[in-house]
Amino acid sequence: MKIKTLNLFAFGKFRNKTIEVSDGFNLIFGRNEAGKSTIQHFIEGMFFGFYKPYRKKRTYNENYYHYKPRNSDKYYGSLIMEDDAGRDIRIERDFLKTRDGVRIFDNTTGEEITETFPYDNVCKQYMPLGYGSINSVIYNNTVNFKQMASRSDADLAKEVNNRLVDMVSDNPEDVSVNGILSYLKDKRDAVGTQGKSKSNYGAVVRERTELQGKLEEAEKVYQRVRRNQKRIQQYNKKIQQLESQNSVRDQELAEQQKQDIEKTKQRISKIREEGIALEQQLADAKKQSTGFDPQVYTRLPVSGKQHRRDRPRISKIQNEIIALSAENREVDKRCAHLEKKMDGLTLEKVEGRLPGIRNGQGQSRPCAGRQARWGKMRQRSAATSWISGSFP
Repeated sequence: MKIKTLNLFAFGKFRNKTIEVSDGFNLIFGRNEAGKSTIQHFIEGMFFGFYKPYRKKRTYNENYYHYKPRNSDKYYGSLIMEDDAGRDIRIERDFLKTRDGVRIFDNTTGEEITETFPYDNVCKQYMPLGYGSINSVIYNNTVNFKQMASRSDADLAKEVNNRLVDMVSDNPEDVSVNGILSYLKDKRDAVGTQGKSKSNYGAVVRERTELQGKLEEAEKVYQRVRRNQKRIQQYNKKIQQLESQNSVRDQELAEQQKQDIEKTKQRISKIREEGIALEQQLADAKKQSTGFDPQVYTRLPVSGKQHRRDRPRISKIQNEIIALSAENREVDKRCAHLEKKMDGLTLEKVEGRLPGIRNGQGQSRPCAGRQARWGKMRQRSAATSWISGSFP
């Protein structure tokens, strides 16, 4: 048997609540008073109703009153299960005393099959799980483990005793204590023990151990993931801080560049203004320099500061004058020697005889060049003498 769907239309705190049960292990969890025990008792009530066992007439137990909706005349639900033959069975039960009853349907075809199930004369109900299988006592002490159950052993022992008594009274010739013990031993051997790994029980224990190992490993991985997530959060926080700092630095750098550009503009503007002022001064100086004689300016005495600044240049010019004076004296000597050798031959005479050597200035080329250089040096010497504070 396999439960597939629970429909709590009016049961306890639930109204029109549907729960789909999947294949395999299903876990129902929640806070206190969330309704976990209500669902557990709903399944029990759908199979057996809420009657006290071992009564000669139908008597309702405390669960009937506990899960009856308040201020409502509706108290019912349905359950869909798959039986051992693979057939989908739908059980519909109305728990209310005035309408107490159960109906069973083939959920695939919709055909009602209630009367095909055994009938309980005490409860006046058909039994969805069939006669001779289990009743509510066996169900609650084997399949349905309730929280804080305390009478399991006593109730189960009583039920087993009643079954044995019924079996002896109905078929005394078929009852054998040794056969029962052998049957129980075979069942126990089929279940196996923890030490036998190939038995059903041992295989389950081994599987549980493996699952516990996998769970521990998964817990370690989970802890590593959590640590990595914390590190990632810390790194993201640091990245945000660095990005914020970079943004502030970029703003400061942009502001500094803006200030530098503004200062450069101001300097350029100032230099431009100074250039315009200098151009104006130069224009004024040109206007004022009309008729100015540089020779007169060279004869003006200069200040001591300017004299000290020009002293190296003056010394260099004086050295050049001394060298040129010596060269001039040497040239004079050579010219006198040449004239002596020419024996009274004048330039006019030579020009009369050789017209092609005339220079245009009435002098020969060497002497003319020498006279020109000497004249320039005399002018520079005069200027230097006045600058240095002496008179020619």
